[in-house]
Amino acid sequence: PRPVRRRTRGRPRVPSASGSSSSQSAPGVKNRSPASHAVVRPMRQGDLSPVVTTLVEAADPEKVSAAALAAYALEASRAPAAREIALVASLAPTPLDPPEVVGVVGVLLSDDLFPAEMRLRGSDAAYVTNLAVASRARRRGVASDLLGAAERFARESGRRTVWCRVDEDNETARGMY
Repeated sequence: PRPVRRRTRGRPRVPSASGSSSSQSAPGVKNRSPASHAVVRPMRQGDLSPVVTTLVEAADPEKVSAAALAAYALEASRAPAAREIALVASLAPTPLDPPEVVGVVGVLLSDDLFPAEMRLRGSDAAYVTNLAVASRARRRGVASDLLGAAERFARESGRRTVWCRVDEDNETARGMY
């Protein structure tokens, strides 16, 4: 895997995926993007089933098991926000339907949670992990919304840099970042 990073200069801020950093949305406050109309918010216990389904659908089964993804989702749903947070994106299939969870992203703030090769003792970095969007919601801006919300959460938590790791053969993810 090759690390991918976004780095800022000057003021302590992390730009959104669109390049803008003017959003004032805070973690836990619903964020509506004009691009996808997704609502991004912290994951709740009731989101576990659709989150696991989305993670499993997006994952390469030769690289990670469904059980490992389910364990990650459960752990992320219970973690204190000072260490990590899982954010979910919801969309309504039609204006008359209730929103459904269609995406997830994890943001790790504690260095001991980072993969070993990404540990940066004493840095002001956050690590984005497990960004996944359900196939029915792809190519609609949901991943960009999730990444933007992850970057805002990192910035609001005092981080100046956001890191992620993408497998070299994951062309879709590499293109998005």
